[in-house]
Amino acid sequence: MIPVMNLESIGVTYEQWMRACIQAESQAVESDDVLDVQRNAAEHGRWDLVYNLSLIAGLETSVLIDANGQIQIDWGSPGRVPLRPPVGMMAPFRVWVHT
Repeated sequence: MIPVMNLESIGVTYEQWMRACIQAESQAVESDDVLDVQRNAAEHGRWDLVYNLSLIAGLETSVLIDANGQIQIDWGSPGRVPLRPPVGMMAPFRVWVHT
């Protein structure tokens, strides 16, 4: 696994991180473990964690944060992440990060 620092400062335990990494490694990227850690990381600007999960999974990810701070996460193959329609999200979008 990829070592990361200061997980506790964003409310993620080492155990949560390890579960998310194991799920990502098996490409179970829609699991609660992966999505919860990824959402928490995005809320705190920890893009290194988002990237690391993407790297471990061998997949690409997209994180969209709307005007109200609502987060939408999508996953796809390298080079293509089909985005779900951002139903219920409010423009303008604050940030759109993709690996």
